[in-house]
Amino acid sequence: MLQSLSTAVSGLQQFQEDIDVIGNNIANVNTTGFKSGSVNFEDAFSQAIGAGSPSNQVGTGVTTGAIQNNFSPGTVSATGVGSDLAIPGQGFFVVKDPADSAQYLTRDGTFHLDANDYLVTNGSQRVQGYSDGGLTTIGDLKIDATGAP
Repeated sequence: MLQSLSTAVSGLQQFQEDIDVIGNNIANVNTTGFKSGSVNFEDAFSQAIGAGSPSNQVGTGVTTGAIQNNFSPGTVSATGVGSDLAIPGQGFFVVKDPADSAQYLTRDGTFHLDANDYLVTNGSQRVQGYSDGGLTTIGDLKIDATGAP
C-alpha cells in the first residue's frame, strides 16, 4: 500500500513539473526568439513481483527524463526596423558582453545601434560577425554611415 502511494506521489510531482514547463511556455509566448520546452518522462524503476517465469513488472514511479527545447524555426515577420534581423532555418546570433567579453547565443534578432554605432541587443550585448571587408576577422559589428557593417 505504501509503495502505491509513493508511486502516485512521483506521478503528481512530475505532473507539476510538466505544468511548470507549460506555464513557462505560455508566459513567454510573445518573447521574441523564445523556444518552447517539453518534458519527457521515463520510468524511475520497475520491480519484478512473483516467482518464476513470466514475472510481473510493477513500476515504482516516474521521473523526468529530459526537458527539451524546440529549436525549430519560428515565424519570421517584418517589423519595419532596418536593424531587426532573423535567421531562417537553424542557427543563432553570437553576441558578446563588452564588460567581460563573455559570449552568448540568441535567436532574438531585435537589435539597434548604440551611441558608438555598434549593433547591440536590448541588453547592450554587441552582435558578433565579420568586422572587416575581407571577411576574415570576427568581432563586434559596427555600422558605418552608409548602413554597412
